[in-house]
Amino acid sequence: MSNQPHGQPVALIENSAGNYKILPSGAAYCSGVIPDPGFEVIRVELQSWLPLERAYAFIETYLKGVGRPVQAFCGIELRVPEPLTFDKWSTFNVPYLE
Repeated sequence: MSNQPHGQPVALIENSAGNYKILPSGAAYCSGVIPDPGFEVIRVELQSWLPLERAYAFIETYLKGVGRPVQAFCGIELRVPEPLTFDKWSTFNVPYLE
């Protein structure tokens, strides 16, 4: 476990359906993902990018195709055309957090 600024331990968040634990670092961020024994984190990179509104359906279909639930999804790299204000970033993250 990691420590918060005041020395308090940060609890790992268990995702038993996805078979991993998250070390939290804010509402839409984490400091790391720890796979359960017998599982691993696999990075999948697309040859061409998808618009975000199509990406979530692609991810769900991909995971089902490899026999994993959508809860196994543990991260995504996003590209935005311009820097976002904090408010716009929060709005942008709503679908991801859902």
